[in-house]
Amino acid sequence: MKKALFIILLCNVFSAISLNAQSAAAALQAAAEAAYDRGYTESEAADQAKAFDEAAGLFEKTARAYRAEGQEEMARGAEHMAGLARQNAEHRRRLAENTFFSPMGSLSGAAFKLYHTRHPHLFLLPEAGMPFPARKEAIGFDDGSIDQVQQALYSDPAFLERMFEQLGGEFFIGALSTPAKLEGFEEEYGLYKGATIGVFAMPHLRFEASYGQYRSRITAHFPVTAFRPETYEPYSLKGQLSMAAQHTEAALGASYAFGRGALQPFAGLGMHYSATRPGATQAAIAGLSFEVASHRPFHSFGPYFSGGLTWQPAGPVLLRLSGKAYTAKGQEGGKNALNGMLSLGLGLVL
Repeated sequence: MKKALFIILLCNVFSAISLNAQSAAAALQAAAEAAYDRGYTESEAADQAKAFDEAAGLFEKTARAYRAEGQEEMARGAEHMAGLARQNAEHRRRLAENTFFSPMGSLSGAAFKLYHTRHPHLFLLPEAGMPFPARKEAIGFDDGSIDQVQQALYSDPAFLERMFEQLGGEFFIGALSTPAKLEGFEEEYGLYKGATIGVFAMPHLRFEASYGQYRSRITAHFPVTAFRPETYEPYSLKGQLSMAAQHTEAALGASYAFGRGALQPFAGLGMHYSATRPGATQAAIAGLSFEVASHRPFHSFGPYFSGGLTWQPAGPVLLRLSGKAYTAKGQEGGKNALNGMLSLGLGLVL
């Protein structure tokens, strides 16, 4: 009888130990799941990383507890969750390091250490954009251009003879009833293509240099009157005046980001250099082209102001939408006028 009572008592002790072990593993799992869920609800990336680190540690303890009970499948599941928590923690830490959106912050903080000048972060940003030059000051034509067309045409007798043959008789620049003047002005500006390279000197301050080019083309029409050789009856046609130019833009300055997060507004300023290399002014009448005037290259130097948005998710990718206002000459001997540029860049933080 005593032996039977001892066996029953021993079974009860083992059952109690087993229940305690199971309740310990279950409690650890519940705590780990709560910490894991908190990683998704915290507002700051750094706090999320801490929550996921805590969850990873608790899941590892849960795995050991389940393995002590002999529940290998539950232990492997807990280990898998620990690995996921570690990955999430690392991802949130990177987000926290790439967050430049607080006011300057402590110089001993993680953000400052990340961008300490001993280990600067460079960025390279290829860009494309649309220029908005000051049209009133841009290279163009005026009524004096008609005189240049006539001078160029009549200064070359051989070409003038070809023009007579092409038109089949006499002609002159202008209309019968009105004086000659230019009309139908058109301006075309090509896509700006360039790049910006810079360095994150501090969490919010960036020094940068940019370089790029774009082309422009201006056209206008002028009246031409010709006479049919048989009847000497007049008829009219259009001549075209055109000029192309290549523009080079370079800038050196700094920008400062505001706020907190991966999406940051910024403002910048610096000095802008603009160089224009105009091609020769060309005229065309009835399919025959000739040079009217040549132009010398010119350049200008002045301040610029910029602003826009940058977006840098976790990782090296950097996207920037930028607007820039700068002063530059639009023609040789002209005054500096306000110009604009809108660009979009996609690049890498190196």
